[in-house]
Amino acid sequence: MTMDIKGKIDSLTDKSIWYFAKQETSFDKVFQACLLIDKYSGETVSNVFNNHAESNNVSSNYRVLSVAQLFGLLTKTNPFQKNGSSYDKEELTPVFYSLKEAGIGSATYELIKAEQVLKVRMRAVTDSTNNIADFKIYPLLFACEVLWNLHKKGVDEVAVEKFFTYVMTAKTHDELFDTVNFLLDKSSPVTSYLEQYKSDCRVDSLFQKNTDYLVWDKTSVRLNAKHEEFFRQLFDGSYRCVLNVLYSVVDNVTAYQAIQTKWLGFNIINKQVYVKPLPHIPIFEEISNKYRPYITAIKSKPFLLLAGISGTGKSRIVRELARACWDVDSPEYKEHKPKNFEMVQVKPNWHDSSELIGYVSRINGERFVVGPFLRFMVKAIHDPKHPYFLCLDEMNLAPVEQYFAEFLSVIESRTVDEDGVVVTDPIVDYEQTEAYKNLIDQLFADNDEERNLYLKEEGGKRLTIPQNLIIVGTVNMDETTFSFSRKVLDRAMTIEMNEVNLYGGLTSRHEQIGKLNFEDLVGDKVEGVDVYQKNQEVCNQAIQYLQEINAVLEGTPFKIAYRTRNEFLLYVVNNLAYRKNSQGQEMMQSEVVARALDEITSMKILSRIEGDEEKVKAELLASLKEVVSKMLPENMRDSSVSLAKLDEMEKKLSSGYTSFWS
Repeated sequence: MTMDIKGKIDSLTDKSIWYFAKQETSFDKVFQACLLIDKYSGETVSNVFNNHAESNNVSSNYRVLSVAQLFGLLTKTNPFQKNGSSYDKEELTPVFYSLKEAGIGSATYELIKAEQVLKVRMRAVTDSTNNIADFKIYPLLFACEVLWNLHKKGVDEVAVEKFFTYVMTAKTHDELFDTVNFLLDKSSPVTSYLEQYKSDCRVDSLFQKNTDYLVWDKTSVRLNAKHEEFFRQLFDGSYRCVLNVLYSVVDNVTAYQAIQTKWLGFNIINKQVYVKPLPHIPIFEEISNKYRPYITAIKSKPFLLLAGISGTGKSRIVRELARACWDVDSPEYKEHKPKNFEMVQVKPNWHDSSELIGYVSRINGERFVVGPFLRFMVKAIHDPKHPYFLCLDEMNLAPVEQYFAEFLSVIESRTVDEDGVVVTDPIVDYEQTEAYKNLIDQLFADNDEERNLYLKEEGGKRLTIPQNLIIVGTVNMDETTFSFSRKVLDRAMTIEMNEVNLYGGLTSRHEQIGKLNFEDLVGDKVEGVDVYQKNQEVCNQAIQYLQEINAVLEGTPFKIAYRTRNEFLLYVVNNLAYRKNSQGQEMMQSEVVARALDEITSMKILSRIEGDEEKVKAELLASLKEVVSKMLPENMRDSSVSLAKLDEMEKKLSSGYTSFWS
């Protein structure tokens, strides 16, 4: 629920401003205090400080360790506990030992320090007053995200007084867009009484002492421009999902303790953000392994084919992905059919779009008979913050390129507008006809204002495919179904689901996917150019691999072009955040890229290859195997989906005909 400016100002009290700690806020000095504990590990903490602090030029007040806990250098049984601590029971963290190994002042040390300050919680364990009991926020992250959103709107600095008034009084990250809007309003007032607390809150001092993410002067606050790429990846890029995980565990002690020591890293060589594993947070581990291919395929292209034998759970996984977009305790999650999921059963007699999209009827006047696709599409339009899944069950019971022709054309018109939103051409264009008016009247019957916008000839809205609409088709390949044309396969991502786990579904009624946020599933990049400049190293690796593939496919109808290249680049970049293998071990970036290239080779190249011995020669399949094997590290070849599929296709070819489809 949004708050107006007056409501915000009126709600503030003298206890509303962020308050950090009464102890030392210099990260370096706090780290030096921890070095003292490490040096005299056989003694109690109080004795260490009483006997050795002065001679080692360290503050004699051992309570500086309360700040060490906030910085993630020292454990705390309950990181949000407000009063007291038995420091003798706590341990120095892996972060501390990483800093010790790096050495104070080194580049690695500075990067680790910066990321730890990003994770400092506002509900400080050192606070002895009651002014922060309701604050559940990561202050530096919040401040940076507010300023980043202002930057995208052309505002690059905020007056200090307004920064204290609106940013440093926010209590949760849910207030982000309210805060941004308050700051965009040039007439927004400033609270006068906060002046006396500015010098006492210590948060601005904390930022200035320990990080250069923010630049302060006497009158204004702004983001440091040298970190622009970091902010872009963090708030708008593929690592946004990590922030969402962080925000989701604000009150989860176990999860927060894990994040304290392992969260976000920075690759010193290529200056790119990367994700460290999040131990004790099953949601991210599950997503990164079992469900990662579905999620990253959808984010790369919101049109997915799930192929496999009957009964492998193809339609179920679509329903569960939709369910995972809601909180577990919400009514939407508990519904048998989540409101963002719709299943349409394809019929064998569909040879045009009339059953799916709709048609004009001239019986008793001219009216539009609306199909389930348009009705569900409008639901997605009205709820733009959640992904919506339309499942076309047994999609190839009828020729897809016939009954879904409009969608196949429009999906290729996707582009990113100046606001960063993915838009398309209309799937039903404006017409000055009674049928079109009748269509709009039906779709927007409950909102006259919106209905009139769609009926407006000049400058009105059009029925375009919303960014959050995801189409998933389930596919069974047998004598009752149609094969896919290259037009369809070129526009879709394809995943096979032929493995059956007979223990699946016995311990839990629903798939344990975890919470999927909008950014996890909905991509804001649609072409290679959208990701190339910021990810040149991995994109060049993908292009070089595709060049080798195309050299093998030369002279065949299977050679790939720009559309497939774009989807390769998007898929590889969207997978960079997922750095664990199937055993839960951390992977190097080169391995992450190789895994992604292997998977999308199966999705986009092998799925198009079919024919007899004249069309698909054994040498072709053997050469493809050679290229894939060369690309993959030796330890990944046994688990390769593409090599396994090529083996299967080679065996089929011995009977005179081969195909990707089982």
